[in-house]
Amino acid sequence: MMETIQNDIFSDPEEGKDDHKEAIMIIDDNAEIIAALTLVLKDYYIIISCLSFEEARAKLTSKIRVVMLDIKMANKDGIEAFQLLKQENETLRIIFHSAYPGSEEKAQQAKSMAHDGYLTKGEYTTVELLETIQKTLKE
Repeated sequence: MMETIQNDIFSDPEEGKDDHKEAIMIIDDNAEIIAALTLVLKDYYIIISCLSFEEARAKLTSKIRVVMLDIKMANKDGIEAFQLLKQENETLRIIFHSAYPGSEEKAQQAKSMAHDGYLTKGEYTTVELLETIQKTLKE
């Protein structure tokens, strides 16, 4: 019993802390958005951040369970990135995370796709964000 207590007291608090966290990829060409999402999500998930689809493609692994994908990005927009990501892994869970309100043409196009969620930037709470991700992970 004493050995267990000592091991708990003297163990490295950082050791193994991510062992049970799911990995989430955030793809957004705005570093400030990535930083804000990372700040909110880092205690719950392993975060892989990407500023472009090309970077995401290079970092994509089977350990990534959910992708949060911006729609309006330079080079490849989120619609095209969604299609390419699904070609690489059709079971990948993707949540659109966009500044487009639901009535805009791009938003309507995204909503018609087989996505796992749609969050409009600035229009949801932290609880709604976490619930959307958790629901997506359970499906």
